[in-house]
Amino acid sequence: MQMASSRAAHAYQVTGFHADIHPAFRQRLLAMGLLPGATFRVIRTAPLGDPVEIETRRSRLALRRKDLQLLLFREHDAHAATREAATPSHALSNSTQLT
Repeated sequence: MQMASSRAAHAYQVTGFHADIHPAFRQRLLAMGLLPGATFRVIRTAPLGDPVEIETRRSRLALRRKDLQLLLFREHDAHAATREAATPSHALSNSTQLT
């Protein structure tokens, strides 16, 4: 997914990594909290669009757009995540449970 360039405070969820990512860079992103399933939000974008400042649960990072393209992510709906967290796990069907 391509990140919207001007959507500050927009949230995304990491779903994985692109196949072309260098293993050392992947390990660095993992160490900084960009794990599959983790959410991050865009804090701000530089005037020319590069780099992009993001905030994860543990830290704030400034990443180049080409580095962000190595992440696989989707838009994250914070309200839906809150509703799912409030629902008891036994009430969830198999199709809605997170793996």
